Amino acid sequence: MKRRTVLMTAMAALLAGGTPASQAAGIYPAALPPVGDIETILESSPLVAEAAAGIQLGDALNRRRRVGTHEWTVRATTQERRDQTTQQTYTEAQVSLERGFRIPGKASVDAALGQQAIRVAEFTHADAWHEAGRTLLASWFDWLRERESMAVLDAQVRILEQHRDAVRRRVAAGDAPAIEGQLAESELNRVQALHLEAQQLTAARELDLKELFPALALRVPETIEAPPAIEETDALWHERIVADNHELELAENQQREAELQAQRARLDRLPDPTVGVHYGQERDRQEKILGVTVALPFGGSGRRADHAAALARATMATERTRQIRLKVEGDANRALSAVRLSRSRWEQLSRLAEQMQATAATMRRGYELGELDLAQTLTAQRQALEAALGAQQAELDAIEAYARLRLDAHEIWALEHDHPGE
Repeated sequence: MKRRTVLMTAMAALLAGGTPASQAAGIYPAALPPVGDIETILESSPLVAEAAAGIQLGDALNRRRRVGTHEWTVRATTQERRDQTTQQTYTEAQVSLERGFRIPGKASVDAALGQQAIRVAEFTHADAWHEAGRTLLASWFDWLRERESMAVLDAQVRILEQHRDAVRRRVAAGDAPAIEGQLAESELNRVQALHLEAQQLTAARELDLKELFPALALRVPETIEAPPAIEETDALWHERIVADNHELELAENQQREAELQAQRARLDRLPDPTVGVHYGQERDRQEKILGVTVALPFGGSGRRADHAAALARATMATERTRQIRLKVEGDANRALSAVRLSRSRWEQLSRLAEQMQATAATMRRGYELGELDLAQTLTAQRQALEAALGAQQAELDAIEAYARLRLDAHEIWALEHDHPGE
C-alpha cells in the first residue's frame, strides 16, 4: 500500500489493517505535478505568455535603436513668379532630399540600448516563469492541503460511524443510556459537516488552479512523503539562490538600461544636424539651382531637463536594485529557515498524532468493553482528529518548503535556457 500521509495510514490501519511501504523522496518531491507536464503548465500561465510576447517587443526595440529615429525626407515645391517690370509670369519648381544624422557616439549607445532591451525582455520572461512556478507551487499545496484534509476527515467519518454503531448496540442491549447514542450521533454529524466544508474548499482551490494554469491536470499524487533533510550548509544554499536569481538579474539589467538612457540623454544635449541637397528650376528653367543645406537646432533647457530626468531614473533604478537584493537575501534566509523548522515541526506532530490515534483506538475498545465512559472516548477521538489534521498540514508544509527551496535554486521547474544573454 503506497503511503499518502502518516496520519492517513494510521487511520486506514485501524479500519483495514496493513503496513505502508516507505518510499525515499528524491530531489523532485512525488507530491508535485509530474515534471514532464510543468513546461506546458507554466506556458499556459497568462503571466508567462505576456512576458514571452515581451521578447518580441525587445527585438523590435533593438532594431529600432540600431536604425535610429532619423528618416529620409523629400520636399517638393512649385510656385509662380511674376515679374512686375515685364508683367511676365514664370513657373518654378524645387525638390530637396534631407536626412538627420546622429552625431558620433550616439549610434554606439543606441546599439547598446537595443541589446539591453533584449536582455531586459529575456530576464522579464525568466522572472515571470519563476514567479509563475512559485504561484503554481503555492496554489498546488493550497489545493492539496484541502484535498488531504478532506481525506483525513473522510477516514474519521468512517471511524465515527463504526463507533456510533457500537454505541447503538450498547444502548440496545441496555448497557448504556440513550443519551450516549445521541452524543455519538452528534459527534458524527459534526465531523460530517467539517468533511462537507473541506469538499467545498477543495472545489474552490481547484477552480483557482484552473484559472491560473488552464493546462494543469489535477491529479492526486500517488505518494505524499516528507522530503529528506537538506545536507548542504545554509551559507551554500544562500549563495546558490542569490547568485542565480532572475528577479535580481532583471533589476540589475533594468539599472544598466537606465544608465544607458541617461548617457544617451547627455549626448542628446547636442542636437543632431539635418543635411539635405536641393535642386530647383527658376524663370521657366532659365535658371537652375543645386545646393546643400545644413540645419542644426540649438539645444536648450528642455534637453537639459531630459538629461536630469534620465539621471534621476538611473538613480532610482540603482536604489531599486539594492532594495531587491536585500529582499532576495531575506527570501533566501526565510526559505532556509522554513525548510529546517517545518521538517522538525512535522516530525514532532507526526509522533504526537500517531500516539493520539493509538490512544483513541484504545479508548474506543475500552468503551465497547464497558470500561470507559463515552465523554472520555469522544474527547480522545476529537483530540486525535485535531492532531491528525495538524500533522497532515505540517507534512505538506515541510514538502512545500523543501520544493520552494529547490525551485528558488533552479533545481526544479527551471527554463530550458535559464540564463538569458548567454
